[in-house]
Amino acid sequence: MAASGYDATSEHATSTRLHFVRDGRAFGSDGRCIGHTDLHLSAAGRRACRHLAYAMPAMDVRLISSDLRRAQATAQLLSTAAISTEPRLREMHFGDWDGRSWAELDLETPSDPDAWSEDWTSIRAPGGESFDDVVRRVTAWLESLPHDGGDYLVVAHAGSIRAAAVALLGIPPSRAFTLALDHATVSTFDLSTRGASLIRWNSSGF
Repeated sequence: MAASGYDATSEHATSTRLHFVRDGRAFGSDGRCIGHTDLHLSAAGRRACRHLAYAMPAMDVRLISSDLRRAQATAQLLSTAAISTEPRLREMHFGDWDGRSWAELDLETPSDPDAWSEDWTSIRAPGGESFDDVVRRVTAWLESLPHDGGDYLVVAHAGSIRAAAVALLGIPPSRAFTLALDHATVSTFDLSTRGASLIRWNSSGF
């Protein structure tokens, strides 16, 4: 799949690969609104990350991670390379909803989550971000990234990886959440003089 929305490589002759890995499942995240809430990986999350690490071929990578704890722990399980942390790769910020259960929010203010679910691309949770906000910050990070060949291993979150797909492939933001994305999976983009292309998505191996 070729990109139509992002072109960071038109002046470069070398191909750069971005291997995005979604963080492992966090302890206590089930049924909760988890954005910037800084949780540890669960035991199951750690096992899934190790499984992905076993499937990863030997390669030199530049390792970049969201600065949230669960992403950095995932990165450490995947590679011994030095980690460069990047806050622009964080999950969507849910503001006042962050860390709370969806059931609790539905009981307290049912109209707010309902309105958000109808237009999450532009509506922000109180004190938080919209998905459009996430796309803007992830795009800014992509534009700052040196595209000089080689492989980047980028550990991020469902929202920020989908935002990267929007930026790189020109997918409408409203379609982003139709892209299934499991924990501890890899999605790879190739960036070249022809633009960006998708190599794999939501894969359990490289």
